[in-house]
Amino acid sequence: GLVGTYFGVKQSADARAGAEKLATQSGGTGTTAPNITIEPPSATLDTSQPHEVTATVTSVDGSPAANVDVTFVVTKGPDLNITGTETTDGYGRAAFEFTNKGSAGTDTIEATALEGKGTAKVEFEAT
Repeated sequence: GLVGTYFGVKQSADARAGAEKLATQSGGTGTTAPNITIEPPSATLDTSQPHEVTATVTSVDGSPAANVDVTFVVTKGPDLNITGTETTDGYGRAAFEFTNKGSAGTDTIEATALEGKGTAKVEFEAT
């Protein structure tokens, strides 16, 4: 009767919600990519100095994405191709540090996780 129909509809809605959450976690398509912000978004330092950025990964629903691997890559600049992978904490944050190789210029740092992407820049100036 109606009760069986209600529970059947409810179960399929629950299954769909579960599938959407799973798609978000496994990097599905569409608008399921998480939001990634990097702090600080820009910085200026002397050459040969270490620089640390923190990526914050937020799920589509706005909650922090915990235990997610974030890949950091310097995509442009004097420190091109420095990479690292860090796992987010319970607040969705992962920190990455690298040291400038001694050349002046502007590095672009890209953080990616679950098809989401964030970028930051750091300018290294010779002293």
